[in-house]
Amino acid sequence: MTESFIWQQAGDEEFLRANQLRRVSLFIELNLDSDEIARSQELFGRLIHAHRNSVGIERLIERFPALTLTTLIGHAGLAYEKNRYWESFWAELDLTQDAEFENLLRAKLRRLLGSSDCASFPSSATNMYR
Repeated sequence: MTESFIWQQAGDEEFLRANQLRRVSLFIELNLDSDEIARSQELFGRLIHAHRNSVGIERLIERFPALTLTTLIGHAGLAYEKNRYWESFWAELDLTQDAEFENLLRAKLRRLLGSSDCASFPSSATNMYR
């Protein structure tokens, strides 16, 4: 596969976020501002648009775990409204709501946290992603 500009940008962002995540125990300790989170969200959305069909969502998540994690948790910090997380998540990324994609993200969340050495949280805290 020839790397696209978006793929290269996502790789750069992944490298940056992965290195930052290795130095903290909790995602919040990154102290990302809203512009940094928005940049990650926008890039993640563009990456999904560009490579969803050719690479597959699961492989994209596995290739860009820190970018995925920043997008998921960053959205929760910026735009969480009770019982509207996923609705606003898809709108923010300019993607059509996709139950299969949501379930994949939910299933991978703990592994994403583990791969970044961030502390996990109790199961009850994951309810916001339901």
